[in-house]
Amino acid sequence: MQPNTHALMAQIIYRIVNNDHSSLDLNYKSFRHGCIRPDFIPKPLKVPHYKRKSFEYLLSKIEKIQQEFLPDSDKNLKRFSVKLGIITHYLADYFCLAHNDPKYNFFPLHFAYEKKLSQQFSQLNETSLKIIQDRCFSTINENNVTRANWLGDYINKKHQEYLDCPETLSKDTMYSLEVCLTAILVIIKKIFSNLEKAAA
Repeated sequence: MQPNTHALMAQIIYRIVNNDHSSLDLNYKSFRHGCIRPDFIPKPLKVPHYKRKSFEYLLSKIEKIQQEFLPDSDKNLKRFSVKLGIITHYLADYFCLAHNDPKYNFFPLHFAYEKKLSQQFSQLNETSLKIIQDRCFSTINENNVTRANWLGDYINKKHQEYLDCPETLSKDTMYSLEVCLTAILVIIKKIFSNLEKAAA
């Protein structure tokens, strides 16, 4: 996805998380920075944005952040928000056709597709966002999301589901937003769960 698409996703996810999960307010600028930062890492240091090449790396990032305590200062909240943004970036790319179909390894095709996808994201309306939001909260409420490995299993399941569906720009927008939003909410829920266990 293009950086402006990741930035728009950051805006959408931030708004939903802060409005509907008010127990933790992310730092918007830091979250947005994390969402676009992986696109600006020098190539020799860059982790590939393809699920088959970087999923284990992403799972280690998720596992690590889920073991953290709640941010206790503005500085730590900013760091935490950046980390969530980076996780969001990789997940979003996993649900983008240009990062799943080898024919898009040819850069002009890759760029052209992501430009179209950016336009698709900019046309999302409140009805579509409400559908995505409701799916996320239903998933979280109906599952034991704090169990070990739940999030990794969920991502794998949704990715297979995604691959089995017909290729459309709309599919990319719906799946990427749903999985990213669910992941962020589950990570936060897991941290609160750990806190409750520690206090018990």
